[in-house]
Amino acid sequence: MLVEADIFRIAIAVPESGLSTVLSNAGQATGQVTGQVDAWILNVLTACRTPKKSSEIQDISGIKHRETFQRNYLDYLLKEDLLARTIPEKPKSPMQRYQTTAKGQQLLQGI
Repeated sequence: MLVEADIFRIAIAVPESGLSTVLSNAGQATGQVTGQVDAWILNVLTACRTPKKSSEIQDISGIKHRETFQRNYLDYLLKEDLLARTIPEKPKSPMQRYQTTAKGQQLLQGI
């Protein structure tokens, strides 16, 4: 019987993310880890084999809100080294494009 003052703990082991494990919703804390790569990531990495503008990637991903896309999705792909900027020294350049990295290519080949 539990009394109001009783405390209990549950420990849940979560594997570190890697190429085969991607957090749902671009790494946001959702309490869920998927064993598969989200479809939007595959679509973006495939399309970005040739450099694409941020707006083109946003259309491919299906995310409507620009700031949400930039902050939660594009930044995630850059942080995970799945995409790289074509002009890294000028991240806000109007000529900026994004291209799939070697790590992104490996992910695509492994699927």
